[in-house]
Amino acid sequence: MVVIAFVGILSGCATSVPRRQPISRDQSDTFAFVKLGKSIMFGVNAILRADTTLVLVTNQDIFRSSNSGATWGSLAEPLSHKNITAVEAHGDTIYAGSGHGTVYRTTDHGLQWRVVQRTGIQPIRGFGRNAEPLSSDNLNTRCWPRPSMTITHTDSVLRYVHWSGVTRSITLPDLADTRPVVSSDSVIVLATRANDVIVYRLSTASTEHYTPRILNGQALSALALRGDTLYVGTKLSLGGVFRIILGTTTWEQMLIDRIEGALDVHALSVNDRALYVASREHAVLSVPYGSNILRSLSDGINLALHQSVSKLGDSWIVSSRLKGALAFNANGDGLRIVSSTAPTSSEYVVTTLGSNIVMGLADGTMLLSADTGASWQVRSKSFGQSELTSLRVFDSTLYACTASGLYVSKDSARSFTVFMEVLRDENIQSVTRLDSLMLVFASSGTYTVDHSGQLGLFSPGVKADYQVRVNDATTHNGVALAAGYPGLFTSTDGGTTWELTTIPKAMVLRTVYCDADNVYVIGDDGDMYVSPMPKWMQQRRRAN
Repeated sequence: MVVIAFVGILSGCATSVPRRQPISRDQSDTFAFVKLGKSIMFGVNAILRADTTLVLVTNQDIFRSSNSGATWGSLAEPLSHKNITAVEAHGDTIYAGSGHGTVYRTTDHGLQWRVVQRTGIQPIRGFGRNAEPLSSDNLNTRCWPRPSMTITHTDSVLRYVHWSGVTRSITLPDLADTRPVVSSDSVIVLATRANDVIVYRLSTASTEHYTPRILNGQALSALALRGDTLYVGTKLSLGGVFRIILGTTTWEQMLIDRIEGALDVHALSVNDRALYVASREHAVLSVPYGSNILRSLSDGINLALHQSVSKLGDSWIVSSRLKGALAFNANGDGLRIVSSTAPTSSEYVVTTLGSNIVMGLADGTMLLSADTGASWQVRSKSFGQSELTSLRVFDSTLYACTASGLYVSKDSARSFTVFMEVLRDENIQSVTRLDSLMLVFASSGTYTVDHSGQLGLFSPGVKADYQVRVNDATTHNGVALAAGYPGLFTSTDGGTTWELTTIPKAMVLRTVYCDADNVYVIGDDGDMYVSPMPKWMQQRRRAN
């Protein structure tokens, strides 16, 4: 092993652990990997098993198999039909009406959707107060979500009846071309076919005009009001969602986190939590207040960029970079978001620390929850914008992996210190512990920190066509297993020496996992392989 620098005693690691002596084993007693099932699972970050249930946490979704990997299903069931024409949200319960007359409902803010009603083949244009679907195009009299008045209009006369019983009529030349209409207690907002937004103020009986100059060929299709903030949805060209604070002149475009750019908006809806968007291409999206990012609520947890999985009591906590902290039971049931009460952030990194959940936000703020996400307390703000890449915990020490080095905290995220100065400028993706050896996964390569605190490059003594690297590692029965290129490395002496097992057609391994009887690996090509645990690993267990 090539030693880069001596950095003293390793914080949080044992300093007096003797090196293990390798055990003797029969050369024929080795791994016998075979491909498991026919499914391709890309971007697998973690493998979990309980009895015959296997759970895979990937960059795109969480998958579960109840028959040891023969077949797979998704834990998060997405909204299958993309053409959503109406949306209504009440807390975590959201109703979505489709272009083919079906109503979908989610009770966990978009993780799972169910069909609750089929009304026929006519598109659903909106929802009543009790989430009853409406199919009429003339929804101007409804003005949901603030049904404080009834509004009707003819070619040039707008008539409204306030909840107090006051009736007024106003004449506006542009009413013949009016499409969407919304209202609050103080204003009525109309959009015309000429892409002019007319705001009528009830207190002064005056009108204001807001013309979005940044539409570039789009057409206004939906309106929503929350306080003084006006949201407009557009279609044609690239479409999209824009907002402006009434009384100002600056429009802001909401950014979409989808790969595809087009967004034809059918309807907008607001509640106390977020703006909700019904669209043709991307079904249901939301913009949390304080954010300008449109995020999908209809793809299950697709493209959520999971970073890690950690244990909390009888549940697993999944760190999802785009969605926050997710939780599910050991057998894969009860998938739920447990960070909905935390401040809005464009990115999250999550781990567990004892009975607590620790979460880092995009602005570097560190939060802690002692009640499984019911409430959150700010612990510190130690990092810069989007600097955090992942969080890990070993022996009650919290490790913060960042784009500018590795940091540790021994006081539950109140303060952090640099782990190693030599790693300060490294982009650290993750760390893991293999008994007395730590592996540090950085963009420039995989580093090792041994029991004496020496930093070196992972160097298993294997000749390969390209640079040897490791993507994931674990320990089982005192044996270290590291998955990477060109295969699976194993060590029985704490990482001093390594042996290599290769799998035909699987040159690069991404993930490794062991249960009581088997070893699982997944390649970068998405294929999953399983091998019975060799006898020498079972003997190692009995010896330990």
